[in-house]
Amino acid sequence: MRLIRMLRYRGEGFRETEDWVAEEGLLLLRIDGDGERRFAFTPEMVRPFVYGHLLGAGLIRAPGDVVSYRETVRPDVGMPGEVIEVEVTLRGARGFGGAEGTIWTSCGEDVPG
Repeated sequence: MRLIRMLRYRGEGFRETEDWVAEEGLLLLRIDGDGERRFAFTPEMVRPFVYGHLLGAGLIRAPGDVVSYRETVRPDVGMPGEVIEVEVTLRGARGFGGAEGTIWTSCGEDVPG
């Protein structure tokens, strides 16, 4: 979330105000160094999001199945958001186990590219 200044219209006209807006970022997830999955999402609560994805994809059964977790944040070149890179190593080296692409969290559908 980001606080921005804006003009808001109310019945009789515009007035300057501030408000919070959702900010979209990009998550690059690397699992056991095997491929990369990209998620477009609001970059909050990253670690729970990653663990939830790993659990939902059947790659882990419990948080202890994640042996290592490394998160790096960098500005997105040419866009107002940020890129969050996460690298995880899983117990039992389950591998990536999925097609690569961008997952748009609003619809949960894989999109090539």
